Amino acid sequence: MQRTRRLIVALVAAVGLCLGASPAGAHEPGMSAVLLDVGDTEVTAELQLPLDRLEIAVDQPLTDAPGEVVDTYGAMLTAYIGDHVAASGDDGEPWDVSIGTVSLSTIDGVDHLVAPATLTPPSGVVGDFTLDYDVILEFLLSHEIVVATQPEGGDRVVVGTLSHAASNIDIEATAPSGSVPSGSFPSMVTLGFDHVLDGADHLVFLIVLLIPAPLLLGEGRRWGGAGSPGASFARVVQVATAFTVGHSLTLVASAVGWISVPSGPVEVLVAVSIGVGAVHALRPTVAHGEALIAGGFGLIHGLAFSGILDNYGLGSGETATSLLGFNVGVELAQLVTIALAFPSLYVLSRGRGYRRFRVGAGVAALAISLGWVVERVGLWGSPFTPLETWAVTNPWVLVGALGAASLISAARDRQASGRAAPEAPIAAPVGHPPAPPVGLSSAPCGLTPIGRVGRG
Repeated sequence: MQRTRRLIVALVAAVGLCLGASPAGAHEPGMSAVLLDVGDTEVTAELQLPLDRLEIAVDQPLTDAPGEVVDTYGAMLTAYIGDHVAASGDDGEPWDVSIGTVSLSTIDGVDHLVAPATLTPPSGVVGDFTLDYDVILEFLLSHEIVVATQPEGGDRVVVGTLSHAASNIDIEATAPSGSVPSGSFPSMVTLGFDHVLDGADHLVFLIVLLIPAPLLLGEGRRWGGAGSPGASFARVVQVATAFTVGHSLTLVASAVGWISVPSGPVEVLVAVSIGVGAVHALRPTVAHGEALIAGGFGLIHGLAFSGILDNYGLGSGETATSLLGFNVGVELAQLVTIALAFPSLYVLSRGRGYRRFRVGAGVAALAISLGWVVERVGLWGSPFTPLETWAVTNPWVLVGALGAASLISAARDRQASGRAAPEAPIAAPVGHPPAPPVGLSSAPCGLTPIGRVGRG
């Protein structure tokens, strides 16, 4: 109980510390946005760039004096953006791209540089096209960009996100049949699902809590051996439920305006949550504390999720549908992660090498957490970003490697058990009593009768 209180106090202190930081000083690592209005002869776009992320990409002190950014760096930033935006039609012909006058705007309480752009096809008729856009992405590999279109006379449609691994996207000039507007239930399910599986931080947090879930508590505040399948499954259900309750509470509260927290400190705390989970995987912080950690920091992850909805500018009439759909998408991604990872983790936990795996994974997660913290407070970029990007873009390699490791571990343990099994005693010939055990004798005073030595 005392350790539980200490964990709660530490969580509250961390929340208070980060909420006390200024948004500019926290360096909000929010998503960029590309909002496309598709017309008959041209496509106009509004490019929204978080100023602190843009600062890292261009290596200029943009957040020191945001009000002077346009006058001091406007020409340089316009040229930079223009070098990283391109479009081409289905025939491969490049479109003309022009960047208008940049301005400063506050979005979700964070300073953004807003740049208007015009994309014009050489034929003068807008058709389906491919957008290539890696502003900030080409330097900050963990950055994400949401892309939405609004065909003429139609609703805005969320068409996807851009990342370092996929910095281009195909855009349909007219709303495709069966497409759904931004904020509708199906689009928000997709958004929630993709956001979790395409982002490393939420996945690492969930997986690092699954690692100790199959284990029993040993002596001296250490992890012991694996528990029963039923008990391990129950622990996983507790973790998933606690995380769901936690992020749902703050997601709803933030979306309806009951609480408002700068998203920069929130993202720092998301990174901190991974570090706490990693420490727990190395050594129990509280007895079976995965559910407590998942629920407590789930509150923080919910605030991070709400920032994603804000990036889409959803109206109040769409809030209920958006929240429900987004939450369903998050839960589906969570269930997929558990279904893919936990069976292999449980099999590994019953083997002799699980301690080395657990310690190695915990240390790696702790290092990644620290890297994200220093990146998100604006000190420098995380040295693990290339590794994180590779992991997110190659999930099936990781799932396959984990499954293969579990099968190899199970096979080795079966072989070791077979070698360690005692040999069956040799049956005595019919009509003869079995020989007494070695060291015992049927002779008086414990003497071994002559003729019996060495027989067996």
